[in-house]
Amino acid sequence: MSVYHIRFTFEDDWYFIQAVEDENIFSQARTLDEAVLMIRDVLELMKGVKDAELRLIIPHDLPVDDMRQSGRITHPVDAEDDVLPPKTLQPPKKRAAS
Repeated sequence: MSVYHIRFTFEDDWYFIQAVEDENIFSQARTLDEAVLMIRDVLELMKGVKDAELRLIIPHDLPVDDMRQSGRITHPVDAEDDVLPPKTLQPPKKRAAS
């Protein structure tokens, strides 16, 4: 399995990502989740690597805006999940007094 160290920087509302091992492997994204997906896409297109281990180098002062959403799915989806409405948390049901 290939290992790539991915350095993150932030500028003008964008996350910039680049592999330490190869400066030609780089991308940008609006969210951290999307950044990881984007760098995986670049690795697959440029190097033919689908299962690389990514070691993320994230500076302690990197701004994180968790209110943004990438619009891309970041987890595997079952066929059923595609048609069902999103699950919402429900408050626990009250127990009858004994």
